[in-house]
Amino acid sequence: MPMELLQEAARLAQGPDPEAARPLVARLLAAHPGDADVLTVAGIAAQRSGGLDEALGHFAAALAADPDNPARLGNHAVALKQAGRFDAAIAALERALALRPGAPVTLANLGSCLIAADRPKEAEAPLRAAGA
Repeated sequence: MPMELLQEAARLAQGPDPEAARPLVARLLAAHPGDADVLTVAGIAAQRSGGLDEALGHFAAALAADPDNPARLGNHAVALKQAGRFDAAIAALERALALRPGAPVTLANLGSCLIAADRPKEAEAPLRAAGA
């Protein structure tokens, strides 16, 4: 797969107009439907464009293709949190921390998710560990 295309799709997906990534993401998905990196960029583009269900599908597929990747777990967890699926998000973040202990972003996301799940006392430790 041409890395330049994937990098351009990622840049567009994370930019001010994530919809601009959609045509390139569609091309990449058609050519490489099971590629975890392509699926992740597709998830980011969908999530940032308001397509939460679509994003969840792409992130889940990326995770299925690369199940022990803490960053993919984190992406999926953030989307799960946005969908109000706090228990699943917390489980994904805890798994990500088991794979990459002490990761500040993951700790901060876990703390945020625990607060959203109305578990503020449990959120204190990961937030302190994250330096938040």
